[in-house]
Amino acid sequence: MLSYISSPSKDPFTYETMTGCLRRFAEQNPNRDAIVYYGLDMKRRSLSRLELLESAESLAGQFVQMGVKKGDKIGFCMNNSLNMVIANVAIMFAGGVPFYTGTQLKDGSDIAERIDMMESKFFIVDADEGDTNWTIAQNILASCKLNLCVIYNGKSSAPFKDMICLEDIMKRPRVSVNFPDIYPEDFLLFFSSSGSTGTPKQIAHTHFNVMNWTTIVCKAFGMSEESIYFNDRPISWAVGNLRTMLTMGITRIIVDPQMTFSGQYVEQICRIIQEERCNYVYVPGYIAQDLISIPNLHQGFKAVDVMICGGERVPKRFAYLIGSFCRTLFVLYGCTELGGVASFASQNPEKFVDGIAGTPHDGIEIKIVDENGDTVKRGASGEFLVRSICRFVGYYKLPDLFEKVVDRAGWFHTGDIAHIRDDGNIVMDGRQSEVVSIGTIKFFLWEVEKVLLKCPGVKAAFAVGVPDLRFHQVVCAVIIPINQSLITEDDVKKFCNDQFVEVSTAMGVSIKPRYVIFIDKIPRLMSGKIVILGAGAVGNTSIAIRYTMESFVEGL
Repeated sequence: MLSYISSPSKDPFTYETMTGCLRRFAEQNPNRDAIVYYGLDMKRRSLSRLELLESAESLAGQFVQMGVKKGDKIGFCMNNSLNMVIANVAIMFAGGVPFYTGTQLKDGSDIAERIDMMESKFFIVDADEGDTNWTIAQNILASCKLNLCVIYNGKSSAPFKDMICLEDIMKRPRVSVNFPDIYPEDFLLFFSSSGSTGTPKQIAHTHFNVMNWTTIVCKAFGMSEESIYFNDRPISWAVGNLRTMLTMGITRIIVDPQMTFSGQYVEQICRIIQEERCNYVYVPGYIAQDLISIPNLHQGFKAVDVMICGGERVPKRFAYLIGSFCRTLFVLYGCTELGGVASFASQNPEKFVDGIAGTPHDGIEIKIVDENGDTVKRGASGEFLVRSICRFVGYYKLPDLFEKVVDRAGWFHTGDIAHIRDDGNIVMDGRQSEVVSIGTIKFFLWEVEKVLLKCPGVKAAFAVGVPDLRFHQVVCAVIIPINQSLITEDDVKKFCNDQFVEVSTAMGVSIKPRYVIFIDKIPRLMSGKIVILGAGAVGNTSIAIRYTMESFVEGL
């Protein structure tokens, strides 16, 4: 038997837009909570369906008057908040197409490059006068090639040249404008890729494909309009996006991601889930680790029917959530280009194995191929290919890359290595290219290396992903010093403190190295091949990598 598996569509496809769905939901049940938000102050803030609709339409009118036109690409660098929700939906009503970015550098140069590449004339950023993001916004204004309008989400103060306070715009009287007609085939947004299939790219999605992948996945989970869904992921990410609320009408509970990334608010998060009576909870690996590591937390989870893990290869130990924290555990496999692809669910912990991804969702075809593109026999490992009508429509300004990852038969090449068991379940074995995955958010290690190479006294530098119990991986800097250099570990750490942010805007986690080690030379095998501890590059020289992370960590 060959490694091919599919699940035919059982229901008609959805042919609506997210803006149209919100209007319908607001008419049907205007007072039902659409969004509930908790910040670090633990104060509950919420928007009903009608409140969200009216706030978004009012702000959309202002955006139209400011010059936003259908198809304009609008940059966002915002954390989870009600203003983030309203602004995103408002841009949709105005016909704009959001794209999301965050910075790892204090000068914001990586954002400025993204804005210029996307040809965006509007940029909305969390910033207060005097904070790090304010400085970043000023740097972006100065360095962008376009005539950029920066809208800052912060305290209103005296007007600043080229910067407008979002709250001030939202307080303006509602204006009468004609919103553009939006169709299901129109662009909805751009997601930034994780980087696990190459340099992070802007992935174009339409209303049609996002709404249908969302509908299919929600039905697989058993979600309905009555569901209450806790998901801490940033709204700017595919898993954390507002699509479940805007497509299915599901009440979404969001928090400041720092509450979960930091690990200091575990009991408070549990209290939110309990008090909001969430029956669906998304748990990235580090939250799952927190839950199973702290005694007696399960007592407040009586309302939770389903927990969902995803975003990284899920270990068997997370099955211990079953019975204590939920009745059913789902493992979700997906990617930014395709949405949710497959899932595995059980109420029996013994049925879980490391890397299990389950069976394909409705309308999904999957096959496993060898290096020649031939389908392998059942049980053999190979590259994981997916074909789906909900597939993305392209990479912005990278048509050649699209043709490389989507073949002529419509198969998307994920770059993941997997096999299909005799019982039809998919098991993920690894990746063709190695990246670091910090709290489910994936980064290329060369992003760290190109900064480390600027450190005085450094001859060569590697960034290595090493295991971490909570975040799955963290970064270690491996330094080869210049001959006779007196550079120390403290010198490298101070340099990193000066270059990297502690908390990444909109992403939460930081790629700043947690560990630093020194080596004298690049280690090699007897064959002359390089032995590298992680994935990376020195200058323009790409380095093939494989490493045993457990052995490396033991040496730290």
